[in-house]
Amino acid sequence: MKDVEKPAPAWTQRRPVKIAKKFLSKTILRPFRRSFPHWRVGLRRSRASLLKQGPAALPDFRWIEAPRGHFYADPMLLQHAGTTWLLAEDYEYERNEARRIVAAEVDVDGQVAPFAPALTTDHHVSYPLLFCHDREIYMVPETAADRAVWLYRARRFPFEWTREHRLFPHAAYDTTPWYHEGTWYFFSTIPERGPARCVTHLFWSDSLTGVWRLHPKSPVGGHGEGRGAGPIFREDGRVIRPTQCGHPRYGYSFSFDEIVRLDRDRFEQRRRATFEPTWHSRLYGMHTYGRVAETEVIDGCWGVNPYVVM
Repeated sequence: MKDVEKPAPAWTQRRPVKIAKKFLSKTILRPFRRSFPHWRVGLRRSRASLLKQGPAALPDFRWIEAPRGHFYADPMLLQHAGTTWLLAEDYEYERNEARRIVAAEVDVDGQVAPFAPALTTDHHVSYPLLFCHDREIYMVPETAADRAVWLYRARRFPFEWTREHRLFPHAAYDTTPWYHEGTWYFFSTIPERGPARCVTHLFWSDSLTGVWRLHPKSPVGGHGEGRGAGPIFREDGRVIRPTQCGHPRYGYSFSFDEIVRLDRDRFEQRRRATFEPTWHSRLYGMHTYGRVAETEVIDGCWGVNPYVVM
């Protein structure tokens, strides 16, 4: 009987690939091993807020890694029926976009359960801004790729949503609503000549689903400034609007701006604090903040080895 050549063991077939990757990593790609930008969500539990403690508290955040081939960013928190939920953008490197929002439960110790899909679309979706109104839970995600700002209502929070209403018929980034003295206000960043040239505008409306009217003090942020960085919140009687700065690069830092005057004719704000990524040598940027009870979230763009995350 003729001898049949046996295939080489599987481990010997994989070995040349491993050797090649190791060689590339140690030679040609060595300078880039820690320079690939990769976003992560950071979470901490604290009785004192970041607004009170300042930048010195940033190292207290614990960073959550997404599955290989993904990153998580734009974290948002909401407490519902005694449970704290974390929602975030789920970006896929293979698609070069995020087509879904994911959600996970956060326990009282700050431990995060596995993420599961909460909202899936056929276009890029991010910044899942959450708020409650008239006993309903709503979300206004960033859907600029769909050339509209959409309002979603939760049928079964956080995993079932109905697209309720088109709030604005144009592309816009990181729309952040705020209800104040009978009027709805919407801070929304509008691309003028592509996504790199954006201006943050303020609109107002008589109702949540009413027609937007441009505020006379608009715009409220120039190119790369004033863009929403999370839900507006109250602390110690002050109204705080998180904003992000895109200088010297996109998503570089976020700030807390106090809204000191807001009505249909007037708008004034005052900078209270700014948080830059200078506290860590491999951190490139931070551009989102949120807090519910004693749980706080941010996100950060880290320089990593691409072989680890892709």
